[in-house]
Amino acid sequence: MKNLALICTLASLLGAGIVGCGRTDFDDIFATTSVGGGGGDGGIGGAGGGGGDGGIGGVAGSGGSGGTAGSGGVAGSGGVGGVAGSGGGGGMGGVGGGGGAGGNCTTEVCDGVDNDCDGAVDEGNPGGGAGCLTGQLGLCSTGVQTCKDAEIICSQLFPPVAELCNGLDDDCDGPIDEDVADVGKPCNTGQPGVCSVGITACMGKLVCNPTTAPQPESCNGIDDDCDGIVDDGNPGGGGACDTGLPGICKAGVLTCEAGALVCKGSAPQAEACNGIDDDCDGTADDGNPGGGLACMTGQPGVCAAGMTACSGGMIACNATQMPAPESCNGLDDDCNGSTDEGNPGGGVMCTTGLPGVCAAGMTTCAGGVVSCNPTQAPSTEVCNGIDDDCNGAVDELAICSCTVATFEGREYRFCSNVLTFANASAACQAAGYHLVSIGSAGEDSFVHNTAVSVANMKWWIGLNDIAVEGTFVWTDGSPVAYTNWEPGEPNNVGNEDCGQINRFFPKGTWNDEPCNQALPYICEKP
Repeated sequence: MKNLALICTLASLLGAGIVGCGRTDFDDIFATTSVGGGGGDGGIGGAGGGGGDGGIGGVAGSGGSGGTAGSGGVAGSGGVGGVAGSGGGGGMGGVGGGGGAGGNCTTEVCDGVDNDCDGAVDEGNPGGGAGCLTGQLGLCSTGVQTCKDAEIICSQLFPPVAELCNGLDDDCDGPIDEDVADVGKPCNTGQPGVCSVGITACMGKLVCNPTTAPQPESCNGIDDDCDGIVDDGNPGGGGACDTGLPGICKAGVLTCEAGALVCKGSAPQAEACNGIDDDCDGTADDGNPGGGLACMTGQPGVCAAGMTACSGGMIACNATQMPAPESCNGLDDDCNGSTDEGNPGGGVMCTTGLPGVCAAGMTTCAGGVVSCNPTQAPSTEVCNGIDDDCNGAVDELAICSCTVATFEGREYRFCSNVLTFANASAACQAAGYHLVSIGSAGEDSFVHNTAVSVANMKWWIGLNDIAVEGTFVWTDGSPVAYTNWEPGEPNNVGNEDCGQINRFFPKGTWNDEPCNQALPYICEKP
């Protein structure tokens, strides 16, 4: 009874029907679990009894022999996986019974049953192998159909891993390529110049994107346009500029060199007789270039001998003894046979050899010697296109752009041409002045108001801390007894070491400024 209950339970789980399961007369039906009972023989003319069904895995019983002229009994059916019994032999004149049906073996399917009767259940993954979706995110959504526990399930192919930069959701959380390692870190793009600096980004793969796009080239010692060449094309250059040097060296061209714009002028040349300061020493045609050579004038007598001289920018062959008027030398200078008559050589305009207005002179004969005396003495330089002070420079120190004013008996120059602090100080000194030193509120007010009336700009004054940072002094050595700094100044932002006024117009307060700035300047006479 216990064995039958177990067998019926297993058969039910396997989906197989067992004859007799559910009945109560188990002892009569199951005499054995291996061989079914044989059918009884039939009487004369009667049919033989049918054979009993075989048990699970057993052999069905054979049918009984038929009686005379009777048919043989039908053999019992084989049990699940069993062997059918043979039909009984027919009696005299009877027909033998047919054999019982054998067990049903089929192709294996995923149902928890050994369908192909090979002793293994659901082997070979029956019904599986096809691709499927697991219902998860990212790579975890990819699966394959698998037979497990008598049913087809979708098994996940890939486990979640750390996110990579590959256009996939590696960690199966929904977003793609998020939180990838190395993204946002600095990198080198492999490009030249400013374009070499990059930051790592994920764009289907890890890439190094430049943080700076190519820019127009600037004169800064950097490859701004990322073409592999620093400061190419002379950026910011080409414009005319003033080198601050005299003569042909004065005019220059802005040129980008070593990351900075510099004013490059012509190189000094050997002085030539052309009315120009070729050697850039401040004097034109100095040293009588091309002069001093013996020459023939073509005149008779003493007038025949001559000497070359540079005058007015040209080489001339001047007679060493002019024909008229008579030279004061005891010779027949006028080639008329008379000596030194009528103040010979006197009253003749001559060149003194001095520059500017001092060049023009008048000859005088005294003791057989002719001297050339300037007709005009040196004077203070004025703005008239002439070298008034006979120093070889015309209207130097930008005198034409200076306004002269006085305060309490002292003379001041307000020069609106712009210079650096050092050049402004030198310009004042060359004119016999110094950059202004302000010693009182009254002088401060005068300086500010006059400067604004000339040009409403920032103006250099003589205060600076070039020598010792934070210790301001006047260029003429005057004590710093009065100051009028703007609140918060001086602050030395950007290495500001030189003082200027009118930065905060209309207030006349002072401010510190980088000394290389070009500003108008105020000179004061000592």
